[in-house]
Parts: sequence; C-alpha cells; structure tokens
Amino acid sequence: MALLRIFYSASPQIGRSLAKTLVSATLFYWCGFLLYNHFSNEVDNFFNTTFLKFLNFSIK
Repeated sequence: MALLRIFYSASPQIGRSLAKTLVSATLFYWCGFLLYNHFSNEVDNFFNTTFLKFLNFSIK
C-alpha cells in the first residue's frame, strides 16, 4: 500500500482518499482485534457449537 501511496502522491485528491482508506482499514482492524480479545470466549463458543452445527446441517 505504501508503494501505491507514493505512486499516487502526485495527485493530492487520490493521496488523501488513499490515506483515509488506510487509516479506516487500520482502525477497523484494531477495533475488531480488541473486540475479539474482549469477547474471545463467547466468539469461540459460538463457532464451536452453533456455527459447526449449521455447517453440518448444510452439508447433509
């Protein structure tokens, strides 16, 4: 992504929009990471029970 930002730095509008996209993606990633760490037991239990039952039902 840094190469794209350097390549498009000649155009201020594209550079700003790319910077906003990178910041938004980084914030989204860290928010998801923190939420998963906070609720990891609940998320793991959901995937181990409900989601696996759904997958087994859809495969049959």
